[in-house]
Amino acid sequence: MKYVYFIYGSITSAQRASQLLGTIGIASGVSRAPKEMSIDGCAHVARAAETRLTEAIGLLRQQRLPPKSVVTGNGDGRYVRLEV
Repeated sequence: MKYVYFIYGSITSAQRASQLLGTIGIASGVSRAPKEMSIDGCAHVARAAETRLTEAIGLLRQQRLPPKSVVTGNGDGRYVRLEV
């Protein structure tokens, strides 16, 4: 399964995002972002299945909790920023 990572500057924002996603049945987890994903140093991510990207980003924007960036893995260990 491919995942999409919603990048936040704080653990609190990532946790809130993960909880919000859970309210509509999107399984999500929170972790520290790998250095390759981070934009401004330390960051945290809320992870969700890539198949639910449109639904997830819509909810996060509607609830005024948009991520700094959205990233997905391309299968070979590298990450690709998505324009959403």
